[in-house]
Parts: sequence; structure tokens; C-alpha cells
Amino acid sequence: MARENAANLDLNDRATFLRTEWAAGFADASFDLVASNPPYIPTDHIPGLDPEVRDHDPHLALDGGPDGLQAYRDLAPEVKRILKPGGVFAVEIGWDQGPQVKALFEAQGFADVKVIKDLGDRHRVVTNGPDPRTNPIPQA
Repeated sequence: MARENAANLDLNDRATFLRTEWAAGFADASFDLVASNPPYIPTDHIPGLDPEVRDHDPHLALDGGPDGLQAYRDLAPEVKRILKPGGVFAVEIGWDQGPQVKALFEAQGFADVKVIKDLGDRHRVVTNGPDPRTNPIPQA
């Protein structure tokens, strides 16, 4: 799907895609930025999702395990391993998962971890980077 989207946006020459099990195969300290939208819906909540999501999104992209946090348990140590010193990570979360996901990344030794709210004032991202609402990233 990512390749198709890149082609539709005429970005084929500017993007490379690799399918892997989270960070498997990546060298230590190899990225300045890691962004992820992992599956975070608890398994037993999937049947109750809106049909537009439940019936069309791949189950693999939705199912975060019994509590919705399994992907973060898997990701946090891998992100710590592949991120360069001073690098930034950002992971999308479910609206009620902020404190738990923040704690998982702090347990890996990340400092300045914060939960960022979306425009609907719900928790949406856990990151160690700047809050774009109060400290926007400068545009080149």
C-alpha cells in the first residue's frame, strides 16, 4: 500500500520501502527519526469498530493484542536500539493509552517523553520530540 501511495504521489524516486518485523535487520543507532502507527486496538474491541475501519482495514493493522499495547512492548526496546543519540521517535496511540505507552518508553531509558493531544484534545502521539503545537518544527 505504501508503494502504491508513493507512486500515486510521484515519489517513487524519493522513497524506499522495506517490509520487516518491526526493526529487525536495522543496524544499531541508524535513524534520526522513527515514526510508527502500530496496531493499538484491543483485540476484543475490533468487532465494535465502525464498519469503515473494521471491514476495510487489515486486521493486522488494528489488533494490538489483549490490551492494545503489545506493539509498544515490542517497539520500545527496538526504537531505543535503532535510534541515534539525540534522535526522535513518535508513535501514534489510542486516546486512552498515553500514560501506559509513555511508561513503556521511559522504561527503555528515553528522557523527556510526552503525550501529545490531537485537535480533538485526545491523547494521540507519544514522543520524545518537540510538541508541534507549542514548538513547531521549522520549515525548510
